[in-house]
Amino acid sequence: CVCTRPSWIIGTMGGPCLCDGKAVSPGTDNFELVQFGMNGVTYFSAEQAYQAIKMRKEADRAKIGRVKPKTGEKGWDHGMRCWQAGQLGAARRDWEAVKVEAMYLANKCKLEQNPAVVSSLLKSNGSPKEPLTHMGSGKFWDKWNPMILMLLREELSPDGGDPNIIATLRGEMDSYRDSKRGRSILQDFGGPTASTVSAAAAVEATIISSTGAEGTAQGADNLSENAADLFEGNVLTLFRQADDTGDGRIDSRKLLSVFQRVDASWTEDRVDRLLESADVSTDASVHYEELISRIFLDACNRLSMEGSSEEA
Repeated sequence: CVCTRPSWIIGTMGGPCLCDGKAVSPGTDNFELVQFGMNGVTYFSAEQAYQAIKMRKEADRAKIGRVKPKTGEKGWDHGMRCWQAGQLGAARRDWEAVKVEAMYLANKCKLEQNPAVVSSLLKSNGSPKEPLTHMGSGKFWDKWNPMILMLLREELSPDGGDPNIIATLRGEMDSYRDSKRGRSILQDFGGPTASTVSAAAAVEATIISSTGAEGTAQGADNLSENAADLFEGNVLTLFRQADDTGDGRIDSRKLLSVFQRVDASWTEDRVDRLLESADVSTDASVHYEELISRIFLDACNRLSMEGSSEEA
């Protein structure tokens, strides 16, 4: 598998990977226009998010976040505007050490929040285990772009991916950062995005409320503010990624795996309690969109009733 781009763009940046002689697109071009959120900011390409992470000052990061695609603008043109904006601000002092992790994070957020995009990468033209390569972005990124995408292809695979491939590629990324004496930024920008964390908290608040446990106020407040966005947010995206057949249903085992991706403390017992609170059989496959909708609707109704009682 090789990665290339049209002849007119050779020697510049961006471009999709090829696998078995065909472009893996969408999903492998850092300049492609794909909307996603990271740390509460909306970005339109992995390149834009990457340049934002690069900035030392919040004001410079915000400027890059405001670079929105113009009507009819191509991904490469928008990406170059983001790249140019990234040259104007001061880069963080550890940038050389963490820039590979930054590109990994930008692509991870993009892929996790866009099922059609990640599906393209996972399929890789019918060769999901074939190596990807890249040409035309310089020696450094021609090496790292495909390595990052192959790592994400494994990590985002519904079956959890090949642990040996994941360990090898993560080891390469860690070794590069350590060789530059850098500290990992995965905890600063990585993990679940803000809406995913809020969604997990909202579901947990619903379980607590339905079982009569204490401590629901903070989770309930978060739910009332974010319920509408959560339904279309990252938790639903994670369910769709776990839906192998595309029929809108998953079993309780996969339901558990989805919630463990945003909070490792989830257990089978907590999933059973969730299903029981939503009046869903723990033995049946779950229509996840109905489940999420019911959870948030029931919780919002309870909040509304609680609010009316307090006012009275």
